[in-house]
Amino acid sequence: MANYSGEIFSYSKSKKLMVAEASDLLAFRVDSVFGIKSHKTGRTFFFCFMQKQTDADNDTVYWEYEPLGQDPETRGWKVRVYND
Repeated sequence: MANYSGEIFSYSKSKKLMVAEASDLLAFRVDSVFGIKSHKTGRTFFFCFMQKQTDADNDTVYWEYEPLGQDPETRGWKVRVYND
């Protein structure tokens, strides 16, 4: 399982969305679960694969992940990794 620094991701607190490009994530694979470590708290939060979004040509636009578990800090958040 991969773990990434939270500093790699852009985020919108109001949308509860974190975003990164696959090329920014060292050796990114469409894993079923990966961790994001908060640079503020040092805690690692885990996200699991939920779906992929494709375009009209059936090329992958992004993969979407949701929090694993019931941690109130990540409830409602999503992570999108864009295929660049």
